[in-house]
Amino acid sequence: MKALWSLGEASVREIREQLAAARRQFAYTTIETIMNRLASKGAVERRKVGRAHRYTPVFKKTDARERAVTAVVDHFFDGSRRALAAHLSGAAPVAESRPRPVAPPQPPAAPLERPIDTSLL
Repeated sequence: MKALWSLGEASVREIREQLAAARRQFAYTTIETIMNRLASKGAVERRKVGRAHRYTPVFKKTDARERAVTAVVDHFFDGSRRALAAHLSGAAPVAESRPRPVAPPQPPAAPLERPIDTSLL
């Protein structure tokens, strides 16, 4: 997305060249797959031009950043931006803004009939 934001609109070849200039080598098909997935999720618009597709970002970089930060705050800091700021600055943790939900007590697990094979864990 960073390459696409800087280009505004681009083909897979142009995105690949932009990434190569930043010393990040990817196969054409890898970038094509990622762009197609971003298009299917609605993050980019795709239009056919000749034999290739051209991609345009749907969200501004600032909007995407805001959504990402909000998701991090909600999932890891219980909705507290102050707690995130304290974490990033290395300060002592801030009191949480919302109480965490308490999970209901679980009944004891039934004994297993055979032991678990832990070699794959």
